[in-house]
This record gives sequence, C-alpha cells and structure tokens, in this order.
Amino acid sequence: MPSLREIEKTLTTLWTNGEARRWFLAGATLEQAPDSVAELSAEMLPELDKRGIELYGNLIGYGHHDVLESIYPHCAFLLAGEWQSVMEDYFLKCPPVHYNLNRICQPFSAYVTEYGGKYLKRYPFLAELADYEWIELEKMEDPREVKRVGGENISGLEQIVGCAPVINPTLILRRYEYPLLEIVEKLEEGQKLPAKIKKSATVIAVFREADSHGAEFMELGETVVKLLEKTLSEKVSYQDLLLQFLADNPQSSPETGIVEFLEIIEELQSSCLLVGSRQLD
Repeated sequence: MPSLREIEKTLTTLWTNGEARRWFLAGATLEQAPDSVAELSAEMLPELDKRGIELYGNLIGYGHHDVLESIYPHCAFLLAGEWQSVMEDYFLKCPPVHYNLNRICQPFSAYVTEYGGKYLKRYPFLAELADYEWIELEKMEDPREVKRVGGENISGLEQIVGCAPVINPTLILRRYEYPLLEIVEKLEEGQKLPAKIKKSATVIAVFREADSHGAEFMELGETVVKLLEKTLSEKVSYQDLLLQFLADNPQSSPETGIVEFLEIIEELQSSCLLVGSRQLD
C-alpha cells in the first residue's frame, strides 16, 4: 500500500506537471516515462481515474497560466504565439512550491535568464522586463502602510544638523541595463518596439504613494540614487547626506551645494520617496 507521501507526490505531480500528465493519460509504460514521473507510485497508477486526473490537472493549469499572464502581460505580448509553450516549460522547470498563486510566478525573471536563450536573443531586455512586471505586483501587495509624517521643514543648516529623513517604507531601487520605462511606455501605448534596443543603464525607484495601492516608477539620476542608497542602508541625518552630496559634487561651492541639496530633498519629499523628517535624539 503506498504511503501518504507517495500518494501526495503522485497526485501533485500528475495534477501540476503537464509532461507527466500527458504521459499518464497516453497510457505509456514506465520504460517510456519521462524523468518527471520517477518518484510516482507504480502501485497507484493503474487505480487512478484518468478522466479525473485530466479534469483537475487542466483546472489547475488554467489557473496557473491565467495568473502568470496577468502578472507578465508585456512578456506575454512579446512572446505571442510562443507564450503557451513558455508557460508550460516554466511550470515544468519551476514547479509550484507555494500555496499563493502569485508567489509561484515570482521566479519567472530568473527562468528567462537561465532558460530563455532564444527569446533573449530577440528581446535581450526580456528578463529585466519580467523583473519590472513582478516588482509592480510586489509593491501593490506590500502590506506596509505609507503615511506622511510631520517634522521640521528642511530649509536651512539648523534643520539639516538636527533632523533625519524618513524614507518611504515601500521604496526599492532597481538597476537595469535597458531603458525599461521607455520600453513599457511603448508597449502600453501599443507602439511597435524598435528592431534593436540599445543598452542604456537606468536606476528606477519603485514605491507606493501615501494612501495608494498602485505601484509608482521613477527614473533617478546617480546623485539622487547615492543619497537614497545611503538612507536605505543605514540610519543617517540630513547632515550625513549633505556631506556626501558635497563630496560627490566638488565643482559646487559649499553655499551653492547646500541650496542644490535642499532642492533635492524638497523634490524627494514631494514625490513621496521621503515621507517626512524626524528630530534626532
């Protein structure tokens, strides 16, 4: 009699692995079995209802495929007629390991990087596009609340010395080799992509605004990126950020540098990358 583990493994494999299910429904022998059925219970197989396995497996497959396409609509559009086989191969190589349907789609960017060679030749930005689309969902589902906080208005040296920034808790920075914002904009507007898209390194901030569940994307310059990376990685005051800014911009006088720094902080706060300031202890 098969153990509970063997029963679970056999049913799960036949329900979620298209290759194994097609082999089972075709009535093929164990000698012709693909590697995906190596751990199935040979004792159980003759007793299983093929119609039930096919029905339940198809229902699960439809659910998986619908979720994958809903998360990666731009990837699905680009791959068009090949998308169905890509989805099947993805779930074969990256079988579900999480009860949350969205989470089983998370490794798609890594899958494209490792197995999508022929697609990357055509669309070398495809893995980055998949990462972009996944991050959009991740930010939308981020349970952390984004709230503006009070605090000093950062307008001079006194506030710079005595206050620290409060960063948006949902903020992450993504470095891409391709101009993802331009690519996504063209896809969303139904424009045809150029035959060849040149690399153009970009850094994109991904975050939610206060009282919003939608993901926001903003391309940043390297000066702002350095300030945000420092703020994300450690507890810093505005004075710490100013000193870094002045060191990175030696062409500016201290007076000009302070004005430029204050303008950047004002912009970061208005765009909700910083949600306020706090008094230092």
